[in-house]
Amino acid sequence: MIHVVDAPTGQGKTNAAINYINVHDGRYLFVTPYKTELVRIKESCSAKEFYEPEAEYTKSTKVMTKKNGIKKLFKEKKNIVTTHALFKLFDKEMIEFCKNYDYTLILDEVTDVAEIYDDLKPDDLKILIKDFVTVDNCMLKWREDKADYNGNRFLREKGLCEMDCLYYYGDITMLWQFSVSIFNAFKESFILTYMFRGQLQKYYYDFHKLEYDRWYVKGNDMSSYELTPVKQSYGNVSKYKSLIEIIDSDRMNSIGDEYYSLSNTWYTCRDKKDGNWDVDEEVVERTRKARRETVRKKLATFYKHYAKGGSELALWTCFIDDRKFLKGKGYVKGFLSCNAKATNMYRSKRNLAYVINTFMNPVIKQFFEGNDIPVDGDMYALSSLVQWVWRSAVRDGKKITLYLPSVRMRNLFIRWLNDEIDLEWD
Repeated sequence: MIHVVDAPTGQGKTNAAINYINVHDGRYLFVTPYKTELVRIKESCSAKEFYEPEAEYTKSTKVMTKKNGIKKLFKEKKNIVTTHALFKLFDKEMIEFCKNYDYTLILDEVTDVAEIYDDLKPDDLKILIKDFVTVDNCMLKWREDKADYNGNRFLREKGLCEMDCLYYYGDITMLWQFSVSIFNAFKESFILTYMFRGQLQKYYYDFHKLEYDRWYVKGNDMSSYELTPVKQSYGNVSKYKSLIEIIDSDRMNSIGDEYYSLSNTWYTCRDKKDGNWDVDEEVVERTRKARRETVRKKLATFYKHYAKGGSELALWTCFIDDRKFLKGKGYVKGFLSCNAKATNMYRSKRNLAYVINTFMNPVIKQFFEGNDIPVDGDMYALSSLVQWVWRSAVRDGKKITLYLPSVRMRNLFIRWLNDEIDLEWD
């Protein structure tokens, strides 16, 4: 069974998981987004002796990799702590270790379970579909009569098909998905997150018909935090309203006045105009530069006239491709990726700028909706925003100033602060 521990950021989910491990027997695989958290788990669960995979050389592969290192730990039946990045590379042998040795999974925050797979050129994709695979409920299955294939052209795709990781959608698009056999391999799984209702991992579970239930966190401090299936009340979100000053200025927010303003397509200037795609590259480039420059000036104005305390308190984000164009004096060193989760390294930051408008990849959204899985795009966006904001000083009950120029994102956040968003899903 998969237990989704859906509780607000700062509620003690990780500490509750640590306490659970320390009082329950068994073998554990603890997966966290950041390398900095590995030491914390090892120190906090010292009696359980957690090990971090190191690069190992094996005669069969003749290379040094952490995959070899984690396999060595599995064979020794050790408790293991590792990162999301290595977890995504699990193969059949590693999955069998988890299953045969009765491991329990603790997954700190949801992981990337679906992505566009664009490693093949269109002509190669046509050949793959025609000659090497069959399509079963969108999933690509390697043909039995091609089992002996060992060529370089589709060797990677063969391995992914054997792991049930490749999907075909809309006759032109391939998706990579996390192998569902991984989540079926554990004795028990705990997923530590917030706003699960709007997350890609929920839609992935629903598509694959995986069973999951909701768990909670109870307790008031590090020593008393506890994972429990008994429903808990965390109070109203509105208790945070007095801590968050949202910039309310028509002049500052005008760049985000339209529904799709500050989205990825807005920044790249690939948004539709009058129902058609703008394909004039010179026009596109001029517009792109102008938009980036406008946003950069707004950021500079925010940190010069609205933010107090200097650059050490600055925290800002944008889409990674725009970072070098938007950075500026007074905030450049305060960049934090917009999908950041489960890190406490930025809890001193009090002046926040979130100059993006988050949307789920439209192809991935269409894939799930086309398979009768309802997707809540606004909840998906709000979840990302709240996770990012709660990396800051607000998690410690301190006041912050937030520049949120997208009208869509700002309205979602304000509705959430006013307790107008339904977060329930179980």
